[in-house]
Amino acid sequence: MAAEVVREFFAGGLPDLPRPLLWIEYRPDCRRRGQGRCYLLSFATYLPNPEGLGFVKRVSPGAPEREPLSPEDVAIPTGEGW
Repeated sequence: MAAEVVREFFAGGLPDLPRPLLWIEYRPDCRRRGQGRCYLLSFATYLPNPEGLGFVKRVSPGAPEREPLSPEDVAIPTGEGW
Protein backbone atom coordinates (compact mmCIF):
# COMPACT_ATOMS: atom_id res chain seq x y z
CA MET A 1 0.00 0.00 0.00
CA ALA A 2 2.88 2.41 0.71
CA ALA A 3 4.02 2.44 -2.93
CA GLU A 4 0.48 3.07 -4.13
CA VAL A 5 0.13 6.06 -1.77
CA VAL A 6 3.47 7.47 -2.99
CA ARG A 7 2.45 7.04 -6.63
CA GLU A 8 -0.96 8.63 -6.05
CA PHE A 9 -0.06 11.61 -3.85
CA PHE A 10 3.60 12.32 -4.68
CA ALA A 11 3.72 12.05 -8.47
CA GLY A 12 6.41 14.76 -8.56
CA GLY A 13 8.61 12.78 -6.19
CA LEU A 14 9.24 12.71 -2.48
CA PRO A 15 11.43 15.29 -0.70
CA ASP A 16 15.13 14.42 -0.47
CA LEU A 17 15.16 13.47 3.21
CA PRO A 18 16.57 10.43 5.06
CA ARG A 19 12.95 9.40 5.70
CA PRO A 20 10.84 11.21 3.12
CA LEU A 21 7.76 9.34 4.23
CA LEU A 22 6.73 8.15 7.70
CA TRP A 23 4.74 4.98 7.35
CA ILE A 24 3.23 3.55 10.54
CA GLU A 25 1.87 0.03 10.33
CA TYR A 26 -0.64 -1.27 12.86
CA ARG A 27 -0.90 -5.00 13.42
CA PRO A 28 -3.81 -6.15 15.58
CA ASP A 29 -3.20 -8.77 18.23
CA CYS A 30 -3.95 -12.13 16.62
CA ARG A 31 -5.60 -13.33 19.83
CA ARG A 32 -7.89 -10.27 19.91
CA ARG A 33 -7.08 -9.67 23.56
CA GLY A 34 -4.39 -7.02 23.35
CA GLN A 35 -4.20 -3.70 21.61
CA GLY A 36 -1.86 -4.86 18.86
CA ARG A 37 1.46 -3.38 17.86
CA CYS A 38 2.67 -0.50 15.73
CA TYR A 39 5.83 -0.30 13.64
CA LEU A 40 7.65 2.46 11.81
CA LEU A 41 8.49 1.19 8.33
CA SER A 42 11.51 2.33 6.33
CA PHE A 43 12.19 1.35 2.74
CA ALA A 44 15.56 1.18 0.97
CA THR A 45 13.93 3.01 -1.93
CA TYR A 46 10.54 4.65 -2.20
CA LEU A 47 10.25 4.11 -5.94
CA PRO A 48 7.09 2.14 -6.79
CA ASN A 49 7.96 -1.03 -8.71
CA PRO A 50 5.44 -3.37 -10.36
CA GLU A 51 5.00 -6.61 -8.46
CA GLY A 52 2.75 -9.63 -8.51
CA LEU A 53 1.68 -12.47 -10.72
CA GLY A 54 -1.54 -13.16 -12.52
CA PHE A 55 -4.28 -10.64 -13.13
CA VAL A 56 -3.70 -8.43 -10.08
CA LYS A 57 -0.64 -6.22 -10.46
CA ARG A 58 0.39 -4.17 -7.44
CA VAL A 59 3.31 -1.84 -6.86
CA SER A 60 5.78 -2.09 -4.00
CA PRO A 61 8.81 -0.13 -2.78
CA GLY A 62 10.35 -3.44 -1.66
CA ALA A 63 10.64 -5.12 1.71
CA PRO A 64 10.53 -2.68 4.64
CA GLU A 65 12.61 -2.53 7.79
CA ARG A 66 10.33 -2.47 10.83
CA GLU A 67 11.05 -0.60 14.06
CA PRO A 68 8.65 -1.25 16.97
CA LEU A 69 6.78 1.81 18.24
CA SER A 70 5.25 2.37 21.66
CA PRO A 71 1.89 4.16 22.05
CA GLU A 72 3.89 7.25 23.11
CA ASP A 73 5.97 7.06 19.91
CA VAL A 74 2.82 6.86 17.78
CA ALA A 75 1.39 9.94 19.53
CA ILE A 76 4.33 12.15 18.44
CA PRO A 77 3.57 12.33 14.68
CA THR A 78 -0.15 11.57 14.87
CA GLY A 79 -1.19 13.54 17.95
CA GLU A 80 -2.90 10.50 19.44
CA GLY A 81 -2.02 7.08 20.74
CA TRP A 82 -3.80 3.88 19.91
